[in-house]
Formats: sequence, C-alpha cells, structure tokens
Amino acid sequence: MKTLYKNTTVLLVIFLLFSTTSLPAQTPYGWRGPERNGIYSETGLLKEWPVGGPEQLWETLDAGKGYSSPVIVDGKIYLTGMNEDETREIFSAYTLKGEKIYEITYGSPWKDTYPETRTTPAIEGNKAYVISGAGEIVCINTDNGDILWNIDGDVTFERKTGTWGTSECPLLFDNKLIYTPGGVTRR
Repeated sequence: MKTLYKNTTVLLVIFLLFSTTSLPAQTPYGWRGPERNGIYSETGLLKEWPVGGPEQLWETLDAGKGYSSPVIVDGKIYLTGMNEDETREIFSAYTLKGEKIYEITYGSPWKDTYPETRTTPAIEGNKAYVISGAGEIVCINTDNGDILWNIDGDVTFERKTGTWGTSECPLLFDNKLIYTPGGVTRR
C-alpha cells in the first residue's frame, strides 16, 4: 500500500509541474504567436471598429505586389513583394511612420500561376527568414538588409512544386528553419 501511495504522489507532483508550467516559445513573432496556438497576450484591443474604421496613419505603393503579410517587430515593419519589373522578390523594412529603411532583392519569383511573392517573413532576433516562390531560402540581417546566407531549396532538397510554387512562411523551431519542399508534381 505504501508503494502505491508513493507512486501516486510522484505522478501527482509530475502532473502538477507540467500542468502549471508553460513552456516558453522561442519568439512571439513566429507562426501563430508565442505558444504556436493563435493566442496572443495583448490587452486593451478594440472590441469593435469605430464608425468609419480606424484612422489611416500612412500607406505605401512601393512595397511590391504579393500575397504575404507584414510582420512588426521592435518598431519596424518587414514585408516582401515584387520589384518594379517583377523579375525579383524584395524584402523591405519600414519605420512605424512609413519611412522606408531599406529594400533588398533576395530571390526569384514563381513564374507560373500567381507569380507575386507569398512568403511572410519569420523574424528571430536580428534575422529575417524568407522563401522565394522559386524555393530559395534566405536569411537577412534586419539591422541593415545584408543577406547572411541563402540556399537553393530547388537543388538542395529536390523541391517538387505544385500549381503555386513555394508558398509559405518558414517555421522557426528549436534552432531550425522548417519548410516543405514537397508538393504535387505538375503534369
């Protein structure tokens, strides 16, 4: 009976430790937020929009075409788009007031169906990670826009594309960048 009591006590302590401790995520700016569950801790958010919508603070038409989302980290806005002649994908950084800090080209777009960019940058520390429509995986220094490294996922991982090329935000987890080079082979 004592052994059963001791085992039950140990299991209860382990259960309580795991149920009351939240494991920290690597960054609040990755896929689906700090706990990867789509729940964010911000407070004081509006319950509904004011009549006429929120005040527009600024807009830009020089960010390039694309299907990605902007990412705001440490007072800067990062986003991807196409350059003006639509031959290269661009990564841009802006202040919260809309002033462009820099713009760099980082990869080749997908040339078939819906050729605009579609990678949302993943930010960790002072590095941004993006994937071009043609499968180039690129690490960018967010301080100055320098490309730190790039890998041609088409060659390195024998990428197989579907109708839309590579279309995803890289996932940063456990000191690794995760992306899916596979897909449906086009016929």
